[in-house]
Amino acid sequence: MYELVLVFITIILYAYQRIAISIWVMAILVMDMSIRYGNKRVYIEIIEDYPLEDCIKPYKYRFLFQNLSRLSYKDIPKEMYFSEVIIYVGFGVYSFIGFITLFVDELLCVIIGVIYFGVVYGIYMVGIFVMIRKSFLSRFIKLNKHNLKFLFLPENKPYPRNIGKCKVIQECKRGKKVFAKVKILDTGEIIEKVLLRGKIRQNSSSVYSVYEICNVYYIV
Repeated sequence: MYELVLVFITIILYAYQRIAISIWVMAILVMDMSIRYGNKRVYIEIIEDYPLEDCIKPYKYRFLFQNLSRLSYKDIPKEMYFSEVIIYVGFGVYSFIGFITLFVDELLCVIIGVIYFGVVYGIYMVGIFVMIRKSFLSRFIKLNKHNLKFLFLPENKPYPRNIGKCKVIQECKRGKKVFAKVKILDTGEIIEKVLLRGKIRQNSSSVYSVYEICNVYYIV
């Protein structure tokens, strides 16, 4: 009901050529919907795999995320936190400047409103992309033809499976990544191109666990 009233007011104001005020009212509507609905949908989709160390506990502006507090034991992804704060604080700045310029030059006020939408929601979309990427790589390690579909269709995503214990036979560095040839202790199977994650200290007695997901093998 609240959203319908705002939309109705916006249409009326636009009909009377008050474009600048219409943009301001629409900014309220979009911000409210983003806080109450958009965040929840995005949060549910990404939070399971999103890195815990990149989450922020919102001591300030906590009310912006009140609908997320019971959805996960994790806090708020930092990209989501900062983008929402930018939207909220940016709206205050835009409202102040827009109110002054409205009585001076309505066209300038319209331009300021368009800039506000372009900047803050551009940041918001970039934040969503970064969160999706982090969440995806946290589970699938890297993008390949076997897991590409899960980047766009997050439902029914597979979980990593434990291949077994192994020893590292040989290491090979490619760019910033380190790959290894390993030998599975139970079967004697040799697996190549196994990604080493984290700090692996290799010696004659080192034993690691090998996992596989969508044809990506890695050691933890």
